[in-house]
Amino acid sequence: MPFHGPSCSDFSPCHDRLEKANSYLNLTWEVYGTDGGHAGVNETAAVLATTPQYVHPGYYDPQQAWWRQPGLSAYPFPSSIILYQPERGYPDFDPEKARIFYGRVVDRLESLIRTTIEKWERMQQER
Repeated sequence: MPFHGPSCSDFSPCHDRLEKANSYLNLTWEVYGTDGGHAGVNETAAVLATTPQYVHPGYYDPQQAWWRQPGLSAYPFPSSIILYQPERGYPDFDPEKARIFYGRVVDRLESLIRTTIEKWERMQQER
């Protein structure tokens, strides 16, 4: 059975990494004022901004979402949309917000990569 989900055997380590990356970037909060989720607002925005033909709002039902429950480690997770926080991060299908969000993600990652490379080059020069 095909399963769209994290590549970890337990969801907790994946969630922790995603939550740390999201809090570092803080872009979901900047654009949407909420946390994201697996297939939530942030991931939906990325797909909507890059390949909108794959986003079908008519298929969406809020009952498809559930947040990570303390004490529950179920595989597969019982919902296709995994929210990072209770009742926050549901998909948003606004294409303009999605373009803004994705543009900020690209800008932030470009800055992070450039800074990392510059620091590596500086280290090489100091040798």
